[in-house]
Amino acid sequence: MHGTICSVIYSVVSRFERKSDLITPGILAKFTQCPIPKSVLLNTGTRNILEANPNDLFFGVGVSLFSQHLWDKGKHKGLNIMGKVLQKVRSKLCEGGKE
Repeated sequence: MHGTICSVIYSVVSRFERKSDLITPGILAKFTQCPIPKSVLLNTGTRNILEANPNDLFFGVGVSLFSQHLWDKGKHKGLNIMGKVLQKVRSKLCEGGKE
């Protein structure tokens, strides 16, 4: 029973994470065309990027910006899709390439 539940959860999470591929081109275009946000994104270096939104478990980590648990990954309830997309876009910008 436990294995079945885990495989269903994995399937749902995988499907949601693939949906991030749909928003990546638009986010990349925004940061390619707008020099100030691009500079801010690139200045994050190689740090992890979190979408600190306590009400969004898909795009955010499900934790407030002001929470003491923001950097405690074990306390995150969300998928942080936006943070992962921004990190992917940052990598593409550093490489100088587009999709």
